[in-house]
Amino acid sequence: MDKIGVLTSGGDCPGLNMALDAILRQSQLNNLFPVGILQGTMGLLHRPIQAHPLHEIVKNFGPDWSHQGGTILGSSNKGNPFAFTSPEGKVIDRSHEVIDAIRKLDLTGLIAIGGDGSMDILYRLSQRGDFPLIGIPKTIDNDVMGTDIAIGHDTAITVATTALDYLRPTAASHQRAMILEVMGRGTGHIALSCGIAGGAQVILMPEIQPNMSKVISYLKNLRDNGQKSFLLVIAEGINLDYPAISTASDINVGHRLAKIVQQALGIESRATILGHIQRGAPPNARDRLLAAVLGSHAVTLARRGQWGHLVVWKNNRAGQISFGDLYRDPKQPSLNANLLTTAKELGICLGT
Repeated sequence: MDKIGVLTSGGDCPGLNMALDAILRQSQLNNLFPVGILQGTMGLLHRPIQAHPLHEIVKNFGPDWSHQGGTILGSSNKGNPFAFTSPEGKVIDRSHEVIDAIRKLDLTGLIAIGGDGSMDILYRLSQRGDFPLIGIPKTIDNDVMGTDIAIGHDTAITVATTALDYLRPTAASHQRAMILEVMGRGTGHIALSCGIAGGAQVILMPEIQPNMSKVISYLKNLRDNGQKSFLLVIAEGINLDYPAISTASDINVGHRLAKIVQQALGIESRATILGHIQRGAPPNARDRLLAAVLGSHAVTLARRGQWGHLVVWKNNRAGQISFGDLYRDPKQPSLNANLLTTAKELGICLGT
């Protein structure tokens, strides 16, 4: 049997286990032997190497493991082998150790499930070590280039939308402004989607630098026309600057926005930082389907010997893009133009 390494790298997200299940089942039907590598690249830096047959790892979990959040292989978003921080605080290059581990495992190739940062690191490792690689995109942020959607993103939107549904009645009961801060680092994909679906009046995202004076004027206009409560969504990676009100002491942008709204409008404002709840939820139906399709397609490419690709979801079907083409002109996915148009047509304030 051809041995294929499998790992999950970077932050966890809903759907990783479903992808692993698809890889295992497809491999067993096609005489391939998947080896699960623990804790992402950290498992390859460890000695002895932290890797076991995937079917043996699965035995340690219950029958419904594939439908759960997280990853049975474990993961790590630290320990970049090209710039690894030693216990003494020294930054060193340990990429050769990862490459050596892959060779010692005698793998035909590696299937890696990761986000944009992980994919960049793993692609560089594959180039330096000359080992075959297939990537599967996962991230709640949906910032992996080349694919319309990544595993985990749809569930994160569902969780955030549900949070807005829960915040609406308490906002109305107390006539407050409720601010929901969602994840996304430097992208506003979650904020835009859940803001529309959850009926927010304001959606603020890193891609659109907000004019806070216009946001406040917009909210005041709603208040003057009889609206008593408000829902606002803000992405965590936004640069929120409003010098008229001191917000320097607030770590989270959600709390900063709540302070700005409360002082400007004179109404109680509360912020909810949704945080890792978005990443730890069980995958919804769409993410389960996406993970199953992309995981299965990755194994199909592997058994055909079509390495060097990122498996993607494009134009409503599974496909692949060569890493060479992907990194020739790297660009993060832009905000969905149709959703932006819809938000504007619905009268939602985007900060402009």
